[in-house]
Amino acid sequence: MAKGGILQKLIRIRASGEHYINTYRADGLIVATPTGSTGYSLSAGGPIIRPNLDVLLITPIAPHNLSTRPIIVDGNEEISLKLEGRDNSAYVAVDGDDIIEVSRDDVVKIRYSNKKLKLVLPKSRNYYSVLREKLKWGDKIC
Repeated sequence: MAKGGILQKLIRIRASGEHYINTYRADGLIVATPTGSTGYSLSAGGPIIRPNLDVLLITPIAPHNLSTRPIIVDGNEEISLKLEGRDNSAYVAVDGDDIIEVSRDDVVKIRYSNKKLKLVLPKSRNYYSVLREKLKWGDKIC
């Protein structure tokens, strides 16, 4: 969920799972699976998560409070997001493709799908070798 337009102020997003998690004041919020954790969430300061873990990652985008950090929650939890405060609308982008405007009355619910993604890698390429290659771990940058 994210604000709309460059001139918009920060939005307030209430996040709940089994219990209330936090109300984020930020440009937006990323909710990702481990497969998506090395994409947009990583660039926003989120961690890398092994793909075999059934968890959800919540990463605030440019939060107002610097102590607001990403959090990993159980993948069995359903995450609910709701606008709070004076914010009348925001936008939800699903994998960067489907963009949906939501209002203060809407609740966005996020949960794991029953479908599983199976990744096939040659035996010579394991999870960590892929990370080292893609993120240039160990390379001399300068």
